[in-house]
Amino acid sequence: MRGRKALIALVMVAIIAGSIFFAIGQSNYALRPYVVYFFDENGQQITSGLTVTILSSGSTATVYSNENSTSLTNPITSTVFGTNTGQVKWYGDQTSYVVRVDDGTNIFEFTVTTRTHKIVLPIYLATTKEISLASFMSLHLPTATAVSVTSPTVTFDASEKFRITLASDANQTGFYPTGGELNQVLLIESYGTGSNTMRFDDGTSMTIGANATLTESQGDVLCLICTSADGDEWRELFLADN
Repeated sequence: MRGRKALIALVMVAIIAGSIFFAIGQSNYALRPYVVYFFDENGQQITSGLTVTILSSGSTATVYSNENSTSLTNPITSTVFGTNTGQVKWYGDQTSYVVRVDDGTNIFEFTVTTRTHKIVLPIYLATTKEISLASFMSLHLPTATAVSVTSPTVTFDASEKFRITLASDANQTGFYPTGGELNQVLLIESYGTGSNTMRFDDGTSMTIGANATLTESQGDVLCLICTSADGDEWRELFLADN
């Protein structure tokens, strides 16, 4: 009888010990993995110079370096950021976090989820240095797509375009772009050797406050943003009319 009780006791001890070791070895599956990389507006990955703070409800969050709840220093210093060649990785129990990024001059905040892996920093847009429009366009804008409109057509395709040089074979009114994408920004510059005018009218498809006229060879610039999902409604951001 005593032998049987001793055997049962040994079995119970083995079960309890096994449960303890199993629990210790288990990962915290409530923690979610986050991996984020940072890029500039030209598509180049940023691998140094950033300090990154992970926030939750406006405060510095408690985050971990792995799913076993190993603590992770937060903020992530620029030194650590550089050592990791720009990769910011952590584990946390929240469905989303706010990432605060400090490049030494500008501070940006972005909301991220486990599906967010790429963040683009609008560093050029945030700079306070004054430069001429021509310098800005030559340094930071892609090559323009030349568009020549033949009367009586007054529409032109803006699909997947950011910068357009526009010309017309006659003076015309009622110009507007089509085929845009919601929140797409479009720069339209007048070009050509003539003096034909291209007027964009304030109305149904264009909300620009007042009619805007571009004249060939004058270097006029009209900047629009698409405000509709079908890509046919636009609002003026600025007009540089020479």
